[in-house]
Amino acid sequence: MKSRITKTVALAALMAGTAGVANATEGWYGRADIGWSFDGEIDHGDSSGGYPWGATTLEHDYTEHLGLGYAFSNGFRLEGELGHRFNQMETAPLIADGDVHAWSAMANLFYDFNRGGRLEPYIGVGAGAVRLDFDATDGIPPPFFIHGEDTVFAWQAMIGVAVGVTEQLDVDVGFRHFEADSASYDSIEFGTFSGEADYEHETITVGLRYQFQAPEPPPPSASSVAEPTPVPEASVELVEVRVRTHPKGARVRVLGTDLQCAAAPCVLSVPRGQKVTLRAETKRGSIEQTAMFDKQTSIALRLGSIARAPSGNSSMQVASDLKVPAIFRGATAHSR
Repeated sequence: MKSRITKTVALAALMAGTAGVANATEGWYGRADIGWSFDGEIDHGDSSGGYPWGATTLEHDYTEHLGLGYAFSNGFRLEGELGHRFNQMETAPLIADGDVHAWSAMANLFYDFNRGGRLEPYIGVGAGAVRLDFDATDGIPPPFFIHGEDTVFAWQAMIGVAVGVTEQLDVDVGFRHFEADSASYDSIEFGTFSGEADYEHETITVGLRYQFQAPEPPPPSASSVAEPTPVPEASVELVEVRVRTHPKGARVRVLGTDLQCAAAPCVLSVPRGQKVTLRAETKRGSIEQTAMFDKQTSIALRLGSIARAPSGNSSMQVASDLKVPAIFRGATAHSR
């Protein structure tokens, strides 16, 4: 039996080393498995009355397992498991008939290899308790009987592979070796005597494992991130406007921009062909004029009246509103 376990562990280790990528699991999960026992025995030893019941092989039969666990990002999984195993006993020299039920509650620790892909080999160990309920008879008149019901310590070793079906669902195929020793029983011979039995069980299991939380999507690759389309800077042509005020020395501002001069006369550079509003201010009052300039121009602002003196061929339109884009803010102004 130990030789078979060694070979199985070696095969699973080879799978873990050669599988391409493993199906990643992280967070809470649940699983359900059924199994087929292919090897096992229960050894009754000798009763305290000296009757040599001995060991008998267990026939093949089904097992059932339910588990709830948590998978950590470092590859380990911690799990609680409930299981049931049932087998008939094969005929032995002193056992004509018998069966055994094993109800187990186990805490399991697994390690998953190659996390992040479709195949995920794993190994695991578990420890807990098992309730063994077994009966046997020798079939020799007058028949002797064994009856045992006892809860004892149990341990198991597991190995297998999970195959990803979806992002959250795996098909789990595994092998389990399970042992529990020193389960007490009563032997009814010419009197009632006691004894202890050792139990071993090996199973191939197939089941489903469901991860309750879907894995986070991978970050986008550098090639999939769209480069922002550069916005071409607008080409702005400026034109000089000579501003005079009456009385002289008034402060002149271009509304909606940072452009200004502290005392007229001065020259302001404004966008060609776009409406701008000039505001002249003194302590006594102010005046605003909205105009559009095509060429170099001079303009006179009188508090209480509006006058314009063109220089060269220019055009000016009077308007009541103006919005100048922020790109024009910061144009130059200087006095002449």
